[in-house]
Amino acid sequence: YMIRELSAIVPMDNLVNATGIMIDPDQGLRNQLDIDEMAVLELAGTKSSRSVYNVLKGLRPGMSEIEASAAFCIDGDPLVSHPNLNFTLEGSRRGLVSPGTSVLSLGNVCNIGFGYRSSMVARTAFYAKGPGDLPAGWADTLREVFIPYFNVIKTWYESLAIGVSGKAIIARIRQEVPEFDELGVGLNPGHLIHNDEWTTSIFTEKGEHLIKNGMGIQCDIIASPRLLPGVHVEDGLAMADLNTRKAFKAKYPKSWRRIEGRRSFIKEVLGIRINDEVLPFSDIQGCLFPWMASLDIVLASV
Repeated sequence: YMIRELSAIVPMDNLVNATGIMIDPDQGLRNQLDIDEMAVLELAGTKSSRSVYNVLKGLRPGMSEIEASAAFCIDGDPLVSHPNLNFTLEGSRRGLVSPGTSVLSLGNVCNIGFGYRSSMVARTAFYAKGPGDLPAGWADTLREVFIPYFNVIKTWYESLAIGVSGKAIIARIRQEVPEFDELGVGLNPGHLIHNDEWTTSIFTEKGEHLIKNGMGIQCDIIASPRLLPGVHVEDGLAMADLNTRKAFKAKYPKSWRRIEGRRSFIKEVLGIRINDEVLPFSDIQGCLFPWMASLDIVLASV
């Protein structure tokens, strides 16, 4: 409607799409954060990841989606979207649907997504204690879907570095994880973030868009393989060179301690060898819980 109204005032040839000034993947002003903006994203990521983990810890058979959503403990800070929480029916994945009255049972696919403004944390996997709780047709999902997916996000994280292109990261994933194209990843494998959840993406095969110092990035790789349940592990981070890291640590020491704790966990427990330039903002960064009724089990590289 804005274009229609403007074109009634001036010729269409005089109208220029200036969206790129803010979110062009190479030059957009909102795509490189200063340390104060990084601190906002880190706090949002901390709160969002703790809300998601609270929900995971509170899941019990027989509870409704609405009952489970109370564990988000929303505190009134602005959200980046409505909370997503659904216990999907067999053979379907409802993704962004709000909590409703569906009741949780062992073997359900469970989808959780939540974010305070400047963040989003999401998980999709089985609510189960182990593979014995799965429907017969999905009994091998761990091997066919979850393990290849974990290898995808491991490769994605380990490829992140300032000056590397999103195109090169996709190529490396395809080289190291041959099952990638069978996972049904329909959207960009990752994107940039600011106050809004998705500004643009550098992870595309159509251009050489480089990772830059100060970029806020989401690991947002949604797998929806044909005839099998999907899986989704989404967390946020920022890229920071040595001088930026020093400035951030000096101004926001509490935030920096959380980041350092996460870095140690990611490398020592999950076996994901992230670059020093990667600042993780989620308390459950990279954690794929295949069995959401057994949160002491996560996938890791040895």
